[in-house]
Amino acid sequence: MKNAILDALEDENKNTDLFRLRIPLENGELNIEQLKILSQISEQYANDSLSIAKNQSVRFHNLSISSLPHIFNLLNSVNLTTIFAAGHTVRNVLTCPVSDIEHEKIADVTGLVSKLNDSFKGNKKFSNMPNKLQFAISGCSHECCSRKPTDVNFNAMESTKNRVLFSVNIIGHHIGFITSSQVLAIARNIARVYRDYGNRDDIEKSSFEYMVNEMGIKQFKDLINGMTDYIIRDFEEIPKKSQSLKDHFGIHQSIDKDICYIGCKTSNHEIGNEGVCVLTKLLEDYNATKIKISPLGNLVVLDVPSQNAKELAKELENNNFNPFN
Repeated sequence: MKNAILDALEDENKNTDLFRLRIPLENGELNIEQLKILSQISEQYANDSLSIAKNQSVRFHNLSISSLPHIFNLLNSVNLTTIFAAGHTVRNVLTCPVSDIEHEKIADVTGLVSKLNDSFKGNKKFSNMPNKLQFAISGCSHECCSRKPTDVNFNAMESTKNRVLFSVNIIGHHIGFITSSQVLAIARNIARVYRDYGNRDDIEKSSFEYMVNEMGIKQFKDLINGMTDYIIRDFEEIPKKSQSLKDHFGIHQSIDKDICYIGCKTSNHEIGNEGVCVLTKLLEDYNATKIKISPLGNLVVLDVPSQNAKELAKELENNNFNPFN
């Protein structure tokens, strides 16, 4: 576990003793208390730095090694961790930021995301991979996770028989469908194949993508199917549909009564402590309590009261978080 925590550190510059630190966010979510702790760390230990990454994480810069115990204690106080943020591990699972609150969602996948993260996080069987392995699960109608193809994407689709199936996409190649109850087992088998067959001798050939290309999609699929009692396959009932492939910008009504969510384009991912403070104050001023970061590094304010939504959206636009992209 200690190595998994330290793997989140990266050298800031080979000529200095400073480091970068990445914090993965489950479901991309941050509440006000967590934002305040991030601001405190940024101000006290990171030279006011803080950036939003495109893999639903945040990152500090210019950290000294002596500051790390204090930083870890602060992160732990608000249930944030650096475990498996970097290194040769299964990374934090990426997901749509609004699949639990969107009216047009196909499936709420927040539970699946938690199960997958819990399955891999701290699991020694998957703590020493040939290189990183990234999963993404999307249940939204816009397939927003597909705009940033990862190693493995599970995209929810509604069939003509009114049931939800998940398209399995390996490095951008659709290989068939599975049910929600099969996602966890298939993901673990994919990780096992990469762990056992990935190249550990040459870092340039160690990626999941390289292994799949060397093996071939068909052989890879056959190998995964041979490890389970069911198979990844296509169904005639799945309708063909065009991919809208967009993020969730603008003001939208949530499934929660009298609540809206606001999706914002982040013009500069290096928001720094000043940006965190501005964002936190706006949330408090307009009675919102949490945000999510999308896989592309944009922001969604999740729970603003409907009567405050338009004014908050204008204020966000004025502060470089643009809902009207």
